[in-house]
Amino acid sequence: MRVDNQLLNVGIYAGARVLWADDVLRRGDQNRTHRDWLERVIYPTLERHGLPFPRWNAPVLDAPLAVALVVRNCWIAQCPFPHCRGNSYEGIWRPVEGQRDFFFFCGCGNTATHGQRVAIDFRGVEPQEVENVLHGRAVAHTRNFVVGETVGILRAQNREHGEPELDPALPVMDRAERG
Repeated sequence: MRVDNQLLNVGIYAGARVLWADDVLRRGDQNRTHRDWLERVIYPTLERHGLPFPRWNAPVLDAPLAVALVVRNCWIAQCPFPHCRGNSYEGIWRPVEGQRDFFFFCGCGNTATHGQRVAIDFRGVEPQEVENVLHGRAVAHTRNFVVGETVGILRAQNREHGEPELDPALPVMDRAERG
């Protein structure tokens, strides 16, 4: 069956840049931070299912680590807890300078750590480096960065498919705008 690539390049996936959870979840001033969003939107669900709330007074754990990925133009992290069996993902928020990145999976409430948040593993790469390479891809659903890939591998894939190498100093824009 042939799938029309234009159909896969719509909605939130068709943005001119790789999306973070806060790009999608911020609504006016209601969700200024990840914590604001969790407290306003997710707490009622956690409470209804008897799951723990994030423990804000506890430090972010260094283990286990939630592995960061880009899938179909969106940054996500894989839930590291055994009961989720590696099949559960959650959008992650853009890193904020001076604050420790963290992962809290709303599906299980980080029950294995009693609600304590865990660190996100970007596998030794800067997210901005990954985004700079992925932005060269015209079709948003091809913007992926998975376990085992490096920025060098992404660049090689772009060259193999004739995708341009973008100058990271230039503002990100849609390929149609670039001409």
